[in-house]
Amino acid sequence: MSMILRLQRQKAEIQMETRQFKQFAEEKMAHDQQDTPLKCTVNDIQGTLEVEKVITFISSFYY
Repeated sequence: MSMILRLQRQKAEIQMETRQFKQFAEEKMAHDQQDTPLKCTVNDIQGTLEVEKVITFISSFYY
């Protein structure tokens, strides 16, 4: 009987840990999805600035 109770406790602990990990993973995914548009915007701005620098450099040879 004590073995059954011990196994039931272990099972309950594992289930609780699984639920906590699942909740953590879902929250992290939601946070990452919210953060992604901002990262894309920053990367786009940096890319645009680099292109503008190249255009300025090249156009300096023509003017």
